[in-house]
Amino acid sequence: MSLFKKTGKNSYWIALNDIMTALMLVFLLLFSLYMLKVNENSKVVNLQEQLEKSQAIPKNYKELRLNLTALLREEFKDDLSKFNAVIGDDLTIRFNKPEILFKTGEAELSKDFEKILDNFFPRYLKIITDKNIIDNIDEIRIEGHTSSVWNDASADDAYLKNMALSSKRAQSVLEYILRHSKEGDFLKKHFRAIGFASAKTLDDNSNLTSKSGLKENYLNSQRVEFRVITNIEDKLKDQK
Repeated sequence: MSLFKKTGKNSYWIALNDIMTALMLVFLLLFSLYMLKVNENSKVVNLQEQLEKSQAIPKNYKELRLNLTALLREEFKDDLSKFNAVIGDDLTIRFNKPEILFKTGEAELSKDFEKILDNFFPRYLKIITDKNIIDNIDEIRIEGHTSSVWNDASADDAYLKNMALSSKRAQSVLEYILRHSKEGDFLKKHFRAIGFASAKTLDDNSNLTSKSGLKENYLNSQRVEFRVITNIEDKLKDQK
């Protein structure tokens, strides 16, 4: 018995073409399903890679923070009280005692602060330029901070006057270390002087009032900080 019924001279070829067309559609369907699966797997891999990179940012930052903080604390463990300074867990060194740093309302460094910087800065620079540290540093900020008051000035006027003062004080520190350092090119590339005025005031425990909710301590708020800013996040972005 014949599989194809003879309805014309091309009937066999018509039926065969129908079968081939059906098979082609089946193959196309299977191929489409395969490609969809490949794309899904690719998306899963990409998401996993992005997740790993996002998790690497805090991990790498934590490792750098712990390492650098340990190095700084070991180097200056016998000097912090003499410097009236503290080393924070956020890659900062804070110089307190405003009466030792500057005269009230002025930006010129006191002789005592100059002596502190003469002792502190060469050793600090040696640590941050270590080959295991420097590749992860974007910049070092010298930050000037003030209290929120200025004699009898209004809140707005006090802020503006303190902004000018904090900026000048940060710049005075940068000018001093630049003139007394042999690493001028490095300093000009990586160091920045920034004034914050009363944007980051401190309480009696030297914690940020914005976080503690406590009343400002005017003396604690007046300070100079050296802050390391890392480039870890930018380096991970470049790897994408």
